Amino acid sequence: MIRLINSKLIDIIPPNLKEDPIIRTLCHVEDMAIQKIVRESSKLLLLANIDQQEHAVLDNLSWQMNVDFYEPGLPLEVKRNLIKNSLRFKMDKGTPKAVEEILSVVFDESQVVEWFNYDGDPFTFKILTTDRISNMDKFTEIRKVIDTVKNKRSHLTEFVIERDNQVDEAICCALQRKKVTTIEIVEGT
Repeated sequence: MIRLINSKLIDIIPPNLKEDPIIRTLCHVEDMAIQKIVRESSKLLLLANIDQQEHAVLDNLSWQMNVDFYEPGLPLEVKRNLIKNSLRFKMDKGTPKAVEEILSVVFDESQVVEWFNYDGDPFTFKILTTDRISNMDKFTEIRKVIDTVKNKRSHLTEFVIERDNQVDEAICCALQRKKVTTIEIVEGT
């Protein structure tokens, strides 16, 4: 099979036209134009080639696909993952699974615990994670993202961060504790 990028127009024209220098020049010019079109057409497959797209293209694509929790300042890989999964996020919107999936983009490990699993008030949930939240701005951003995918009647009551405090064995081999930080959510904050 001949690929269009490798084909030459001069190879398929009739033999009597191959000798004409004007025809040969026109064929060469057409070949260059066709090769450029073929190279550029691969960029049109935005979703198929999302891992090769740059920030500007991703920003425009996120606007076009209406990715609710997309921010232009996000790292390139996070942008790509959000766009790749945006349709799935929209299909699962309003479910605990949607909250867990969006958290999996932001955090390595996180879990949604619903009210009936921890004797909470009806239609409340809490989030357990082992990752760090570096500042309050990041927490506010995560909360905004959660609000875009959770159902309207459910409310986040706690954000529990649990980490192992690992101590170098050379310093102390008997001490190892877990640190648990719970952020209680008060309505209106």
